[in-house]
Amino acid sequence: DLGKWAAEMKAVEAGLQCLRESRAAWRHRGVQSDPKAIVFEAWLAMNETMADFMKSRFGGDENEWRLFQLAFVVANIPALASRIPAFAHHYDERRDDAVTLLYFATGGGKSEAFFGLLVFGLLIDRLRGKHRGVTALIRYPLRLLTIQQAQRAARVLAHGERVRRKYAYG
Repeated sequence: DLGKWAAEMKAVEAGLQCLRESRAAWRHRGVQSDPKAIVFEAWLAMNETMADFMKSRFGGDENEWRLFQLAFVVANIPALASRIPAFAHHYDERRDDAVTLLYFATGGGKSEAFFGLLVFGLLIDRLRGKHRGVTALIRYPLRLLTIQQAQRAARVLAHGERVRRKYAYG
């Protein structure tokens, strides 16, 4: 278990390093001219999307990330950022081609963590110029969850679309 915890901490650090490198190239909100700035732009837009979604869902001040959600998203950044040639050096097959199980009690925020990563992936694909193809698949094993989660996913994607239009991403 200690080895797996160490690997998880390294994944979070790799995600933070991607964000640091990207932020150094980032200049302003909107479409980025430097491909290295795309990761930080997608990070900002994902956070704006999720804050809007969580505020509309929970109201008030209930629009902040929980630590495990944030760590989950950040740990997965290298797998998505490494699709951009300037970040290819961050790719780690053992880490980035692995399946991650996110476990937390019912109502703990697993879906929001996944939706945050989904929105980040969609935004990074748009910002890097992807026009077609699959970014993610969602599969729910229980039929009762399918409708509820599909509705929540649709609301998150609608908030993401508002942000995409606001900053004129492709």
